[in-house]
Parts: sequence; C-alpha cells; structure tokens
Amino acid sequence: MKSYTFAGRITKWIMIFLGTLMAVLILVVYLLSQNVMSMGETNRYLSDLRGTNEYVRRTLSDVYVATKNNQHSIEMLLDRPDEIMVAVEHIVQDNPNIRSLGVSFIPDYYPEKGRWFAPYVVKGDDGKLSHEYIGSASRDYPLEEWFVEALQASEGYWSEPFFDQEDATAPLIAYMLPVHNAEGRTVAIMGADMSLHFLTDKLKALDDEFGTTKLPERLFGPTYAAHSFIIDNKGNYIAHPDHERILKGNFLTQAEASKGTDDDAIALAMIHGEEGSGTAVIDGVPSYVFYVPINHVDMSMGVLVPMFTFHFPGNMLTLILLLIIAAALAFTAFAIRYNVKRATKPLTELANSASEVAKGNFNAPLPDIQTQDEIYLLRNSFANMQQSLSKYIVELKETTASKAAIESELNIAHNIQMAMLPKIFPPYPERSDIDIFGSLTPAKAVGGDLFDFYIRDEKLLFCIGDVSGKGIPAALVMAMTRAMFRTVSAHEKEPHLIVSALNKAMSDGNDSNFFVTLFVGALDLHTGAMHYCNAGHDIPLLIGRKVGMLPSDSNIPIGLMSDWEYTCQEVTIDAGTTIFLYTDGLNEAEDSEHQQFSEKRMIQLANTLLESHEHTPESLIDRMTEAVHAFIGDADQSDDLTMLAVQYRPMG
Repeated sequence: MKSYTFAGRITKWIMIFLGTLMAVLILVVYLLSQNVMSMGETNRYLSDLRGTNEYVRRTLSDVYVATKNNQHSIEMLLDRPDEIMVAVEHIVQDNPNIRSLGVSFIPDYYPEKGRWFAPYVVKGDDGKLSHEYIGSASRDYPLEEWFVEALQASEGYWSEPFFDQEDATAPLIAYMLPVHNAEGRTVAIMGADMSLHFLTDKLKALDDEFGTTKLPERLFGPTYAAHSFIIDNKGNYIAHPDHERILKGNFLTQAEASKGTDDDAIALAMIHGEEGSGTAVIDGVPSYVFYVPINHVDMSMGVLVPMFTFHFPGNMLTLILLLIIAAALAFTAFAIRYNVKRATKPLTELANSASEVAKGNFNAPLPDIQTQDEIYLLRNSFANMQQSLSKYIVELKETTASKAAIESELNIAHNIQMAMLPKIFPPYPERSDIDIFGSLTPAKAVGGDLFDFYIRDEKLLFCIGDVSGKGIPAALVMAMTRAMFRTVSAHEKEPHLIVSALNKAMSDGNDSNFFVTLFVGALDLHTGAMHYCNAGHDIPLLIGRKVGMLPSDSNIPIGLMSDWEYTCQEVTIDAGTTIFLYTDGLNEAEDSEHQQFSEKRMIQLANTLLESHEHTPESLIDRMTEAVHAFIGDADQSDDLTMLAVQYRPMG
C-alpha cells in the first residue's frame, strides 16, 4: 500500500537505493580510511622521527654546551699548562655524554714541553678516567688533517663521524673548538668526543615504538619489518640495525646501484638536509621512506617501512568498517519505518513550541513527551534553555560590570608598576659624565621585568632583572625585588653581596618557586671601574671601540638556592662606552614563523649604530625597539621587553 507519510517515504527510498547506497558507502569508506590511515601513519612516523631527532639534538647539544662553557676555563689556564690536565679531567667527569676530551696545542707552544703538548682524558665503560699526553714522532698530530682543518676554523664545529684508533667498533663524533690566547690567536684545539653507540640504541627503541609494524613481521617474516637508520652528508650509514653497514655501507651508493630513480632522489634529499617522505624499492622491497634532518651535524634520520606493513592497519580497519557499515545499513532498512514514524509525531509539536521560544517567548508551553528518548531529552533541553536564557541575560549584565572593574584595576596596577621605575630621562641633567636611558614594555597589562639605578657616593648602582612568569604574580615579585634592591644597595655597594642578600630573601619561603634573573653593576664615575654580578641574566653588550659581550660568570638566578655564592667581576669602562642591558624579550622575540630576533641581529644593529656614531642610550634603545617591532611584525609580543643603556663619558 502506498504511503505518503514522512516515515513511508524514507522507507521506500532506502529500500530502492539500498544497494546503490551500500556500494557508494563502501567505496567512500575505503578511500577515506586509506587516506586517513595513510596520513595518520605518515604523521606517526614523522612525529616519532622528530621526537627521536630532538633527543639526538639534545644529546649533541649537551656536549656542545659543556665544551663551549669550559672554553674560557681552558683559556684562563694557558699560563699554567700543568693544571690543564686537571681541568680536562673535571670536564669529562662532569659530563656523562663526553667520552673523551683533549686540548692539542700548536707545535712548541710551550718550549719546555717540546713539540707536542696535548693533555687527553678518556672515560672507560666502567666510568673510570685515564689520561695521557698524546703526540709523538709516530703520531705527529700537528700534521694530521683534523688538526690543520680545526686551526683554520674560526669557530667550533662538529667533525665527521670516525672510528677510534683504539677501538674500530666504536663510531665517534667530535666537537672541535679553537682555544685562543689573550691576543686572540688560536693556540690549541679543544676536541670533545662522544660515542655514537647511543644512536643505535635509540633507533632500536624507536623501532620498538612502531608497534603496528610487528604484526606483519610475525605473520609474513622479517622482510616486512620497519627499521630506522641514520646517514651523514655523504650517505654513509652512521646507525643501522645491521652493524656491518655502520661507516662501511653507503645509502647513496646503494640507491644509485638500483634500477629505479626514486631512491636516488630520497638519498639526495636526506644528504641535503631536507625533511619529507617518498616511495622506493629498497633491498628489493617496495617501501615508504620517511626522513628528517639532524640539525647542526649534517646527518639525516630515516625510517624504512615496507608498503605492505604501512597499509596493513588501514586495510584491516577498512575491512572492519565495511562489515560494520553493511550490518548497519541492513538494520536501518529494517527498522527505519517503525522508528521514524514513531519519532516524527512529537517532533511536529516540539517544533511549534520551539518557534515560539525562538521569537523571544521564553515562557511558551512545551509539549508533554511521554517517551524516554532523545526527543524527551530535547524537550527538557528546551525547557532548560528557557530558564538559562533568562538567567544568562541577568548574568551577562553582571559579568559586563565585573569585567569593566577588573580592567580598571589592571590599569591602576600598570600605572603603579610603571611609577616604580625610573621614567625621567635624562635622569641627571646636571651631570655630563653619565647618560642613561631605559624602557619597559610589558607583554600583558603588568609584567615581571625591572630595571633601576641611582648614584651614591659617586658610584652608579644599577640593575636589570626578569621574573619567571608573567602577569600579576610576576609583577608582585618584580615590585618586591626592586624594593629589596633599593634597601640592600643603600647599605652595601658590592654587587655580588647585594645579589646574595636578595637571593637569601627571595629563597626563604619561596613556595611558589619564583626566581629572578638579575644583573647588578656598580660603576665608579671617577675611574670607570665597574664591579658587577650576573645572576643568570642575559649577557650585556659593551659598545665602545667595538661591540662585544661583557664577560659573565655562570651564576644561577636568585630565589633558587639560598646558599649560592655569587661571584663578583670587574672591568674598566672606557670613555664613550655604552653598557647595553636587556631582557630575553629582546633577543628571544619571535615572528609569526617562530624565528627569534637573536643576539646576532642585536649585535649587527649595535655595530651599525657604532659606525654611524648613533649609540647614545636613547637612540640605541629607540633603534632596538624599532628593529624588534619590525621583526615580529603582526605576531603578538610573547614576553616583556626591557632595555637599559648606560653611557660613560667622564670629563677629559
């Protein structure tokens, strides 16, 4: 019998097109599932590679940072050669990723030591240290390629992987760093070696994470197993499950020897430090290759996944989805008539009531629904909506008023914070021996940066700091730090003692774990001698005859350890020199692509201003502000931006 009801029409069309609909759904599900699973698998492999890559980068960075941080220590011992071996031992002992470290001097640098002087310390597998002085007639290192190349380098660099002469099974990589004497001449090469065995171990762990690749391997054999590998910029295997290939096999040579060209393109892309994926026939197996570069060391990490293994999860999911869809469509065709007919009757009544509610009649009566189903819930939802709308109007008014009050209080807090900082420039117009300018731009209404200065007993006491975090909590810590600086410096003029006093006060009862990076200086306006203490803050610039970084000890920020002994340093400031202090809101400012302004751009701009004789404190800060704003463009300011410039220009 013909039916012209809504339920009848739905049932009729479903029955007519059931076969067609199933075929279309099967095709769509198959294509979508393949596409989604392929994207998911691709993202998974690349994500795991990036995660492993980050681990490798951090491991290499530990060696780089340890070597770089101890460069100055070695240079300070150049006039005490017998103490260099002890310093090398401490470096190797304190850095677990450094396998060995040597300082190889140029020939006859110490005449009393002979042609060769190269303290060398190696850490054994048991953690014990052994040391020797390498260099002999049979091992004339000044003539070796690595030493000649390192002497010609202007800065540190990672060497190509190599085998240790004592153990041909241990691939190593070394960070080479020049050591300079007081005149800036390169007199030695500091080389920190680390074993690359950790790469093989890490790749094995990465392969174990590819859990879905294990089932095809168990069912169909090791041919279908995915595995990871690392090559250098020449295609040599640095890490591979087959240890026989390490530093002996070459991925590029292997690719060039095959018939296809896809693997050639993948090998070249990896050698050129690109990230991506591709398909190729590797060792006779059609496979996907995913690869990412390892920054700074000219290496690339890849994972090879057989195509069968790659598509196996998607094929299984597709089969399961197809079975579910077939069963669902059959059940729908059987049950639609009954359920739709039953469900649509109260919907009409509810729709009429909903129309009244939509017109603003929040008290419109709703139909009485007897069935305990979705329509019953929908009816109750409409009832709740009526009450919620009325309540929302009242709450909206209250919220608007509350928001206005909060914004007003934040503006007041901002004004109070700004009032605490020096704001009149030049601050000492009656003096011609000093010129000062500073600025602070918080990322939020209030911020955690601070700077301050004043003159006492013909000494300029000044500071700049950065509180961890942002907003009101950081602002409170900032205010407390600035107040304590004024209080302590009124009775104490040595910067390291001022910092120590502030550290003890901050550390006591610091349950919120706030800390402050702080730089405190004391400049004698008669002699130009400046005592200073740097508590974990960004290193200031000295802009005089040239632009350079102020030498700074590695002190921790205040508020972390109450018993930390802060060091005091001294430097003589030449006439006309500008001391430029800043917070990380300058050098770490990011553009929309998350690239940082960096110290390099900061120093380049300072050099430009120095050459044009425009490095007065105010012009320096104005130009820095313009440059960083132009760099970040439309990106939001991510951190407080604070700068302080002090130019010393005593009477001639």
